Amino acid sequence: MCHSDDDVPVRVKCTRCGHEENIPRWLVAEVTDALVESGGSADDAGFECPRCHGHMKIKS
Repeated sequence: MCHSDDDVPVRVKCTRCGHEENIPRWLVAEVTDALVESGGSADDAGFECPRCHGHMKIKS
């Protein structure tokens, strides 16, 4: 089975509780694109933590 780059996970970490998880690269790209199209910065892209509802940022 062949995997595309979109299947490669991106690691994110909650800035509040430290919870980490993997999110599919394609989902990160869609959220980032939508944020930029609405006038935001790609650096602000993130997700809501499932544990504490804090802000999850892409780990660098």
